[in-house]
Amino acid sequence: MSEKSEQQKQAVRHKYTPVVKPHVHTAACDHSHDNTETDEHCFYKGGPMSHELFSHLPFSVLSVTLGLIAAGLICFLTSDAILSYAAEIINQGHDHGHAGHDHAGHDHAMHSDDAATPTGFLFLFHLFHPAHILFSAIATTAMFYKYDKNLFKSIIIGALGSILICTVSDAFIPSLTTKLMGFNSPLHLCILETPMQVIPFALIGVCLGLAAVLSGSTNSTITSHSIHVITSTMATLFYTIAYSGKLVWINQIGTVFLMTVVAVGGICCLSDVVFPLLFAKNARKEYALHGHNHPH
Repeated sequence: MSEKSEQQKQAVRHKYTPVVKPHVHTAACDHSHDNTETDEHCFYKGGPMSHELFSHLPFSVLSVTLGLIAAGLICFLTSDAILSYAAEIINQGHDHGHAGHDHAGHDHAMHSDDAATPTGFLFLFHLFHPAHILFSAIATTAMFYKYDKNLFKSIIIGALGSILICTVSDAFIPSLTTKLMGFNSPLHLCILETPMQVIPFALIGVCLGLAAVLSGSTNSTITSHSIHVITSTMATLFYTIAYSGKLVWINQIGTVFLMTVVAVGGICCLSDVVFPLLFAKNARKEYALHGHNHPH
């Protein structure tokens, strides 16, 4: 009886003993997630570059949506007198930096109910565009130098990547947007017309990116990328508004929304991640294995 009783006890213990399943590591889903719970919820099976684009898309759409609301409120609350004065200041600055350039050349395309000088919104564009370049340079430089310790290459990649790609997202894309909306707007390039409005921000951004990596900060690219997305959204929107009208752009808010998502969701990711990794062979291999951690 004792032998039979012992066998019954062992059977009961075996029945209620939890079975620990070994964790199967899936490289395709491991993008710097630190716990198995996150890995189990990683359903994306694409490569790391395309994963980065898709992982940033919800955050970018949210940023653009909130940006549209903020820009609309600013447009609604800003008086025509303030806009006119801001336009005068902007034109004076560009007369010194680029003689003969006239930002009012698009006024014939404006509607009669939007007679105020909308180029006054370039004042706000000139706040957000340099800030966009600064945070882009931080993220781009930090990402490149993290994988490639070549100081000279890091400076070149960080500076050129931030200026060129931010110009595309902040000027080329919104300029195309205004043309799709039916406005005849000029292409305003700060790097050519007023280079000293952007170059200092790019250089300081490069220095901060290098300093962040050298100091061992693990959140250098995360924080700068998040602010980068916000500043990119506002710069893109205010460029579009400056060359489409103070209020009339709301009638084509769908076009503005879609094109701004393209500028922010695609171009910002190219600047922060894809662009620097294109020039670092070892980075692409390591990135494919470990990914790049973003909280969003």
